[in-house]
Amino acid sequence: MVLKALMMTATASALIAGGAMAQDTNTSGSAAPTATEMPVEAPERAPTFTSINEMTVGDIVGENVYEASGATIGEIDYIAGSGGAASAVVGIGGFLGLGEYTVALPLSDFTYDADQQMVKVDTTKDALKEQPEFDETDVESLPEETRLSGLMASVDTTAPSRGAATDTSN
Repeated sequence: MVLKALMMTATASALIAGGAMAQDTNTSGSAAPTATEMPVEAPERAPTFTSINEMTVGDIVGENVYEASGATIGEIDYIAGSGGAASAVVGIGGFLGLGEYTVALPLSDFTYDADQQMVKVDTTKDALKEQPEFDETDVESLPEETRLSGLMASVDTTAPSRGAATDTSN
């Protein structure tokens, strides 16, 4: 009960202080600047890419991942690297990170559709949910300025792909 009263008092104080800050402090008698006098800043344009190799970790983190059909799979939470290989950790479902199912996919699994400006992977959301969940313990994202082209080059393209059958007979 005391906590509720303190919270209400803090909220009321913030509202009152906000109102006081909004008062006009113009005492010179001049009118507010007109639209022609206001400085105009050019809106920031998002960079456009033609390939995933042109992106950095900072460019791809937070991007949605789509199936080939265009359906949303999830969002790239971060890029993890270890042993010379890098993977994108994709959060599937959940709300604000709660109840999210995470999987890690090699960067080589991702493509970039330049026409639609979207990151795609050649699998489905349901197929990814069948994979074991990625253990995020002690995993950190690579620095934002890290170029994906360098990470993609370090991926061993001669290794069998995920789910590929390998011959174990002698």
